[in-house]
Amino acid sequence: EIIVASSEIKANAALVQMLFQVVPIGIPVVDFLSFYESATGKIPVSQIGEVWFLENLIGIRKPAYEFLKRAVDIASATLLGILALPLIPLIACAIYLGTPGQVFYRQKRIGRHGRIMEITKFRSMYVGAESSGARWADENDPRVTNVGRFLRKSRLDELPQFWSVLKGDLSLIGPRPERPEFVELLTRKIPFYQMRHLVKPGLSGWAQINFPYGASVEDALEKLQYDLAYIKNRSVWLDLTIALRTTVILVSREGR
Repeated sequence: EIIVASSEIKANAALVQMLFQVVPIGIPVVDFLSFYESATGKIPVSQIGEVWFLENLIGIRKPAYEFLKRAVDIASATLLGILALPLIPLIACAIYLGTPGQVFYRQKRIGRHGRIMEITKFRSMYVGAESSGARWADENDPRVTNVGRFLRKSRLDELPQFWSVLKGDLSLIGPRPERPEFVELLTRKIPFYQMRHLVKPGLSGWAQINFPYGASVEDALEKLQYDLAYIKNRSVWLDLTIALRTTVILVSREGR
C-alpha cells in the first residue's frame, strides 16, 4: 500500500507518473488524510485547510439521522432520569454532609452554533473553588472533595444534565461542551476550533472515549481532531458504538 499526500499528487508530476506505473500491479494508493483517519480515528488538524471542510462538511445536516437521534435522546434521558430519581436524595445528602453548601453547580457552556447555554451538575468541588477564576481541573485536583472524586469517577455528577438533554441543549452523544472562557482561548490558539460547534454537544463523545481527559491547549487540540472525525462520520452506528464504549468505561470506572 502506498500512502501519499494529496498535495504532492497535485504538485509533483514525476510522482504521478511513478504512481501510474503501479496501477497495473494492483498496489493500492491511499491519500494520507484517509489513511491517518482510518488508523487513528481522528483528523490531523495540521494537515487540513478550508478546502477540507468544503469537501467533507458541506451539506452537514442529516434530517433523518437528526430526527432519530433526537427521539433516542428524549426516550433515553426520560428513562435514565426516572431510574436515577432514587439516587438524587442520596447523592445530595452525601455532598452536603461531606462539605456543606449548595448541592448543585451551574456552569455556562458553549453549545451548537456558539450559543451560550447553562448546564447543571452535582457539586464535586469545595465551595468557592473557582473564586480566583476558571481553570482546568487536574487529574488529582485538590479542589475536588472526597465525595466529588467518587461522583466524577462514576459520572454520577452528570445526572442532572439529563434535563439539558430533554430541553434540547445537549445530546447523549456529541462533542463535549466547553466553557466560554476556555473557548475564547482555544479559538485563538487552535485552527478551526469553532468548527466543533457545528453539531449539538453531548454528554459523551468520540473524543471522550478515545482521549478521556483534557487539561491544556495541547489536549484540546487532540480532542478537536477526534471531534472533527465524529462530525464528518456521525451516524446511528457510530453513536451506538460510542454509547456502548461509554458504558464499558462507566462499569470499569476508568473515567476521571
